[in-house]
Amino acid sequence: MVVFAIVNPEDSVLRSRMEQHIVCDLQALGYNAYAAAERYQQRFSGLNTTQVYEQLTADTVDAVITVALLNKQIEQVYVKQKPQQDPRDDNFLNYYEDLNKRVSGEGYYTNVTTYFWEGKIYDLKEKELVYMSRSETCNPTSMENMGHEYSKQVVKNMVKKGVLIKQEGVFKPL
Repeated sequence: MVVFAIVNPEDSVLRSRMEQHIVCDLQALGYNAYAAAERYQQRFSGLNTTQVYEQLTADTVDAVITVALLNKQIEQVYVKQKPQQDPRDDNFLNYYEDLNKRVSGEGYYTNVTTYFWEGKIYDLKEKELVYMSRSETCNPTSMENMGHEYSKQVVKNMVKKGVLIKQEGVFKPL
């Protein structure tokens, strides 16, 4: 099984992280899996789909997992300051004054980055799509963390849907 992360060419670190995390989770289930970036590097550049298929089947690859970054969206949002205390509600005027300060209080702008992902598994022998999922990640703490969390989520979903089955004699946690 080979894992291809499809991202912008300048995001080679992200590509490597995504592929490696999925490969590790697949290996924990007992699958023989490897990252396309390590194994093939640029060998598929300029090849048509038939040539790529022939190369993969010659390498006895029976399945391909693709992880595609469909979109990366950065949005600026306004965040209100959290109030220092709960509004006093002992009478209407105190309550009104405290709530008015809260509603009209200062805040700040921050960027929210959302990554939109699509994962697929192709059976090369049958030449068909056997699994697809879409998900999003908001404000990951790092590329490493995003790769780890995405992989954990998508591989567990593949197991849940019966697309991947834990291999006999393998007892590594995901």
